[in-house]
Amino acid sequence: MTDMMTLSRLTVSDKMTGVTKEEYKSPNDRFSRLIVELATRNPLWNFVITDVRTYDKRVQTVTAYQHGENLGYIEWTYFRGDYGFEIGNDRIEKARERSRAYKTHDEKKALAAIKKTFSPKNVAERVLEAAKNAKKLLGEQSYHKRREHSTAEHAVEKHAVEFVKTIWAQYETHMETQGKAHILSKWREVEVEMKTLDELSSAFEKGRSALVIKTDGQYIVKTGDKIEIMDDTTLPADMRAKLGMLKLVEDEHFITNIGGKVNAEVFVLAPNEEGEDK
Repeated sequence: MTDMMTLSRLTVSDKMTGVTKEEYKSPNDRFSRLIVELATRNPLWNFVITDVRTYDKRVQTVTAYQHGENLGYIEWTYFRGDYGFEIGNDRIEKARERSRAYKTHDEKKALAAIKKTFSPKNVAERVLEAAKNAKKLLGEQSYHKRREHSTAEHAVEKHAVEFVKTIWAQYETHMETQGKAHILSKWREVEVEMKTLDELSSAFEKGRSALVIKTDGQYIVKTGDKIEIMDDTTLPADMRAKLGMLKLVEDEHFITNIGGKVNAEVFVLAPNEEGEDK
């Protein structure tokens, strides 16, 4: 029997760099026999070794091509208690629901599956593949271009804001005449809230703000690494005042320079400003 490794139309994939066909071992006789038969029946086909077993360098997968077009692959693999043939290409994958390839231990069935599905794409298949690839390319390029545009737009907006700040009085007047003064008002309000939260978060991380937990008429107060149990008589006046204000707001709300109410029992108090009585 002719060994498939002697076929002149059998080469090694370019992706498997630095290795020649002579360095690989012939696969199982049944697999070799199938490839030789395919080569005999299809003189226009070329065969490329696309995978080998690493531990013994035996050929495991061969892909068939005709005029450079990938027709499908044939693999020698283990399934259902024994080695057999796995055959795959786009046609087989689309026709099957549970697996992407056809598997069989029967050489005749393997040959029949290859004969039925290994052929150049027809017009409809070429159109479908081209549309799929075009859609993929357009999607990828559109995504990258949107990111590029966003970066460029951000740079423009940054310089535009810097310029507007140099003529802020005129800009405020412009917004007022356009009936959009509320936009600036909202921006200032949100900026203050943002800075409040940033400062409170920073103080909390550094242990400068107090964490107060109200429980059974008492207060568990944590400041830095120090934890104390207090009541209404021992709780510092500034803490009582801040807690009094925070109890009036809804959960998960903050007040500038006062602190935040996590829920009805948990509060974060802003640190005292320099010079403020404790």
